[in-house]
Amino acid sequence: MNIIVSDHVEKEAIEYLRKNHVVAYEPEISMEDLKKKIVDFDAIIVRSRTKVTKDIISSSNLKVIGRAGIGVDNIDVKEATYRKIPVVYAPGSSTQSVVELAIGLMVALARDFVHLNEETHSGNWLKGKVKGMELAGKTLGIYGLGRIGKEVGRVAMSIGMKVHAYDPFVKEAGDIVMYTDFHEFLKSLDILTIHAVLTDQTRHSIDEKEFAVMKEGIFIMNLSRGEIINENALVNALDSKKVRGVALDVYEKEPPTSSPLVKYKNVIMLPHIGAATVEAQYRAGMIVAQEVDKALTGKSILYCVNPEVLSK
Repeated sequence: MNIIVSDHVEKEAIEYLRKNHVVAYEPEISMEDLKKKIVDFDAIIVRSRTKVTKDIISSSNLKVIGRAGIGVDNIDVKEATYRKIPVVYAPGSSTQSVVELAIGLMVALARDFVHLNEETHSGNWLKGKVKGMELAGKTLGIYGLGRIGKEVGRVAMSIGMKVHAYDPFVKEAGDIVMYTDFHEFLKSLDILTIHAVLTDQTRHSIDEKEFAVMKEGIFIMNLSRGEIINENALVNALDSKKVRGVALDVYEKEPPTSSPLVKYKNVIMLPHIGAATVEAQYRAGMIVAQEVDKALTGKSILYCVNPEVLSK
């Protein structure tokens, strides 16, 4: 079978696929060229750069679409399902990496690491002039209680934090306090961390009304999808001091070169590196390579976004 890999994937995954298939590794291919070539391939593997649109899918003879990672919002799953094409992915591949980043950013916000690092490098010795905040005893709110959210909650509780969560698809989660009312959930928090999936319902679900009900001086982190927060509303919340500090790994538009957030020293801005570890990228590549191989060789698929296409 012929496979095109149109984004950067670990070499071990490519080598694995080449044992049984012909693989075209073109991680910089343009959308125009991909649309022309896609008809020659039985499978495509992407990360987040390539958009597997309706046009791409309808121009193809694909038997499977693979996403080397978790989010599939760059794939038209509806069109793939209509054409009975399974979309396989790698859930859990980046969980540990994103959890560690979330905990690190939470500590960085509470202790103002970024600002203090800059001041010390500039020769300003602020010992005795600043006070941070302990996380123990504070309330962490987790918006989206999937694999990553649950693990962030577990680690947070281990250091003495109270953990509240909102996820309409989760009713109970052990010692985590679940909310059914989103605004009531937001009212209770010292820190909010976002791990929700981007959908029509979650897009801009953190907006002016949501900031209005939050505690004064809340910290906010987003390691999920940038569009969940209305960035204009976030700017207003920063200006009014409603939000004390922010840590972002994702943005409404990436890269965020024109974002007004770049001027705020109390906003930590990372270049979408949640899954950017050696370990996470190896797992993502290998898991999706194995799933694509299974789909092409008639074996049972384990990780499928649209399992209804697999039923006979």
